[in-house]
Amino acid sequence: MPVFDNLVAAYAAEGYAVSTGLNPTVFHNLHSVPFTWLIRDGVEVADGLGISLPEIYLLECLAAVRPAESILVIGNSFGWSTLALALAQPQARVVGLDSAADRFSLEGLELTARIAGRLGLDRVSPVRGTSPVDIPATVEKHLGGQVDLAFVDGHHTSDQIVAEYRALRPLLTPDAMVLFHDVQYTGLQAGFDTIVEESGWQGSMLHATPSGIGFLTADPSPALARVIAAFATDPSALEVVRRKGERFGAEFGS
Repeated sequence: MPVFDNLVAAYAAEGYAVSTGLNPTVFHNLHSVPFTWLIRDGVEVADGLGISLPEIYLLECLAAVRPAESILVIGNSFGWSTLALALAQPQARVVGLDSAADRFSLEGLELTARIAGRLGLDRVSPVRGTSPVDIPATVEKHLGGQVDLAFVDGHHTSDQIVAEYRALRPLLTPDAMVLFHDVQYTGLQAGFDTIVEESGWQGSMLHATPSGIGFLTADPSPALARVIAAFATDPSALEVVRRKGERFGAEFGS
């Protein structure tokens, strides 16, 4: 089942308009416009923004080369990432974990359940719980005690993602993949570096994702390595773009 158009249609049926994948230069250089905004009655409703179009495509590419049976999303919010993963991998059990500490995220858990039902995604479980303390019990109850793919997008501090990784580590299967959203966008590089060092796994920064996703896996297959390389972007190409950006910033004072 295609992911993006089904997501947009499903949220529209619940009364939400979706804006995603926009060009910042057309919107007064607002840096957050490539991400997913959920709008209801002319007002944005979620405290955080959803994953962007390139990031949805990344999830589809990963599903094609390394299908998962058990997926944990930390930070469900309004369910955009949870449902994207479920659409990309309908064979998987998917848990969206959220503390639901405010009315928006509580509403988001309920919304996720309704949309999952509408789309026939009966293996999706929106769960109220606090990360990292509730990760082991949640995984044991809903995912059989192990995680093939984790999408970490909760509280955005380096200390938090390190704590979440440490809670996840005993639960990860040998071929597991862990994606840390917003590493570059919210300055979590120090935390991600600590995780890579502690894990001994291969860590990659996926520059082709607007949030700068940090990607972790133990031993990528050739097919997975090809996906990682494509989204990481060739270093020589990055350097050319970086130099051009520096010159542009110096010329125009941005």
